[in-house]
Amino acid sequence: MTKRAFTLVELLVVVGIMATLATVSIGSYFAVVRGMADRGALAAATSVISLALERARIDMQPTVVYFYNELVQNKDSGKGTDLVAAGVAVAIRRAGRISHVDGKLIHDEFGDLERTYDLAANPNSIQSDTFRLYRFNFTRMEYSSVYSETVESPIENETYLAENPKLRGFTSPGNALEDPKNMLSYAFKIKDGFEGWRVGDAYGYEFARIRLPDNYIFGSEVPTANDPIKELSSLTLKCYPDSDSKTLETVPISGKRPDGWRRIGDSKREMNDI
Repeated sequence: MTKRAFTLVELLVVVGIMATLATVSIGSYFAVVRGMADRGALAAATSVISLALERARIDMQPTVVYFYNELVQNKDSGKGTDLVAAGVAVAIRRAGRISHVDGKLIHDEFGDLERTYDLAANPNSIQSDTFRLYRFNFTRMEYSSVYSETVESPIENETYLAENPKLRGFTSPGNALEDPKNMLSYAFKIKDGFEGWRVGDAYGYEFARIRLPDNYIFGSEVPTANDPIKELSSLTLKCYPDSDSKTLETVPISGKRPDGWRRIGDSKREMNDI
């Protein structure tokens, strides 16, 4: 009997077809992955804007979203050192106003801080964790790292947001003038960061934060090899209790491709689609 088999030409044809299908499949796969990353970046930016809008309407307090880019240095023994850019958005809710400043102590006489935070047993050596206290404004992102324990501190004759106790003229039994040191206030203690607080400054807390996927940044300017990321200094989004999503500012997003950076869309368009 004669045994039949594939010829070399037939095998080469089959291998060529398989290689062609693999090339097409791999290209389609990366296109799908890149499209998913694009949609994920837009969805992340849209979600933080939507959350800020809803928080402003529910709490009846203004909120602000700060957008900035950061560089992260990834070190890999096999691949060397690589700089990865990523966009970050932080949503801040206004919480109160500073009524008194005393060095590293910033007071809010009307904030009932003692009901929200524990009282520090030793104000000079606090061992608690810290969090970011943001100076609420629409031009620059400024914040201080403050301790999560508050400090009890008497207010003396300084600048007041409330009425100066020495000028009230109230008397205690025996017709003695009221001692301003008896007016206790509770304060945040700054560990590091922004220290330029002034009486009347509004402050707020961070309630949402998102980070775009690696090599997705906020901004439409195309970075160069010498300047791999566009620095953002004033890209903010203001949300008021009566905000209308159709009046939102454009927040562009750019993504890195094998042949350079390209703009992939903006969250305003996504919000209008919603």
